[in-house]
Amino acid sequence: MKISIISILVITTLTGCHKKIENSSASAVPISGSNGQACCSYFTETETEEPVLVWNEVDDHGESHVYYAVWDDENQTFYNPIKIENSKGVKLNPESMAKMVFKPNGDIVAVYEVDTKSEINPYSGEIRYVYSTDNGVSWSNPSPVHQDTSSHKGRGFFDVELLANGEVGVAWLDATYPDGGRPLHFAQTTPENQFENEIMVENLACECCRVALESDAFGNIHLVFRNIDKIAEYEHIRDFAYSVSRDDGLTFSTPVIVSDDGWEFVGCPHTGAGFAVAGKNLHMAWYTMGGGSGLYYTSSSNSGQTFSERELISEHGRTPQVAVSNNGRVGMVWRESSGSNIQHSDHDGHNQSASKSTIMLQIRDGHTSKNTYLLSDGNSEVSFPVIHNNGDNYLIAWTERVNEAKKIKYKVFEP
Repeated sequence: MKISIISILVITTLTGCHKKIENSSASAVPISGSNGQACCSYFTETETEEPVLVWNEVDDHGESHVYYAVWDDENQTFYNPIKIENSKGVKLNPESMAKMVFKPNGDIVAVYEVDTKSEINPYSGEIRYVYSTDNGVSWSNPSPVHQDTSSHKGRGFFDVELLANGEVGVAWLDATYPDGGRPLHFAQTTPENQFENEIMVENLACECCRVALESDAFGNIHLVFRNIDKIAEYEHIRDFAYSVSRDDGLTFSTPVIVSDDGWEFVGCPHTGAGFAVAGKNLHMAWYTMGGGSGLYYTSSSNSGQTFSERELISEHGRTPQVAVSNNGRVGMVWRESSGSNIQHSDHDGHNQSASKSTIMLQIRDGHTSKNTYLLSDGNSEVSFPVIHNNGDNYLIAWTERVNEAKKIKYKVFEP
């Protein structure tokens, strides 16, 4: 097995932080097409709890669509990918990737972002959705999630979630203010798959950091986003905030800061949080440069009433995602750089540097570190990993770039 200098640097960086580093960089399996223009992976599951991998890809005609594949548990692989024809024009933005929800009644809702190509605003966009009532055989015509359909406004960096009432919730960043920041909105479907009851959760959120939406068995809807506290014209504190709805999304609590990092930054870091809920336990990972640069972790054991003191996971980790397995173990994946080439992303969420990097996985139980694993060999550019629990195991996917080709790859991880 050929291991790059990046992998050696990662082991050196992380060994002092965790009990064990193991190399698990066996070949990942490609699932996207041969064109090499795919990105933006996301995991969900069917109404019968079969894992589903979703991504964005450009087809043979040069048109971008949403693709998805359902897990074949017997053969430990995915069935053939399916293209959603009515999702033409999906934006290839890894911080605002397309997402799907399978409702308990069998309906499927796919949500994605498109560029509205406004001459007024180069970053204009619309969040659209299509739905299927026949297991993906046919799909509705695209419709906007939001009520305001002005083509010159930019909306994006959304998340979706199956709510306890059986409907689909969507949270997104709405149109940008002239002096920066965006309002955070939420809406949910009706039984007829129409989005209604749009509300504003917060009037000033970081304009390009993906939000995270989760629900629990108690009917609560949990929301995490990067907040903006404008203490002066050119002094903005951009720390993560938490809000919860206990009335099926009709109202949300006043947001509270999860960790008082004090990151002063004028602009947007383009990096959202990884967030997972299991019962009353909340788990969150995020990147900040406030009070020490790096990737941090915190948790709550009381449904978000309080959060533990932050814990440094990696000095050079970015774009984390979190999942909880059936046995309660917390899995966290992230992109690890050597450190010398970490840069902020452009407006669409793409890394400005083409550095080589590795995908990391940590398995933990609360604040007790278990094992940390290298999932890629460091010989190529990898980015935006995602993770999904599959029983006691995990499915992990990411975008991998070799030369000019970008593909979605995945692997099964058994702790």
